[in-house]
Amino acid sequence: MIMDTKIHQAAQYFVYRFGKDTNIPQVARNVIDRFGKDAPVEARQRANELRQAGNAEGHDTWMQIYEQVKCLVEDGIEAPKA
Repeated sequence: MIMDTKIHQAAQYFVYRFGKDTNIPQVARNVIDRFGKDAPVEARQRANELRQAGNAEGHDTWMQIYEQVKCLVEDGIEAPKA
């Protein structure tokens, strides 16, 4: 449960820090870099956590990230390396 709380807090902080100015494609690439083929599951989990916490804006943002990640992973596109 402590791990879930930390993940939830991290997702909320992300939305607080980036808000509506979030660069969805860049975040999607970052999520893919971190989680690889599991990235869609992770992005969807963040969206669900924020929805459960009552954070509609955060949920909407992470759903956009999820959709971008899902498309990139399904198309076999990997995030570019910096």
